[in-house]
Amino acid sequence: MAFDYSGLLAVADTLIVDFGRPMTLRRNSRTPADAGKPWAVVSDSATDIQSIAATGVFLSPERSAFDAVTAGVGVGLSNVEQKTARVLVQALATLPEEMGRDWKVDDGSRTFEVLSSKPIKPGDTLLYYDLEVKL
Repeated sequence: MAFDYSGLLAVADTLIVDFGRPMTLRRNSRTPADAGKPWAVVSDSATDIQSIAATGVFLSPERSAFDAVTAGVGVGLSNVEQKTARVLVQALATLPEEMGRDWKVDDGSRTFEVLSSKPIKPGDTLLYYDLEVKL
């Protein structure tokens, strides 16, 4: 017997819409700067592969597993503080379940790079996405 999460989904949607703000999730086309050298620097083009309007809630920055990254190679590694924030985005059928680092969050005033995404999905019901973005 499966549990019905539709009530929880309705509450999650209501909270995100009431306390969130409109944003656009977009994924840029990533093409090599020189087609003759595909191993060279990859640049973001101005063309979006996908652009999806959504509503999301920015949470206060807090320490998490994504706060510190390691810089350097070999002996003497040092931690570098990386400022991140969490964004809870309403569940939309048009979003892929896994969003990689080629996605960006645009809230109208600033664009944030998505570092990681985690769909919150008890059972078969997708409630929302928990994104870690770089400030």
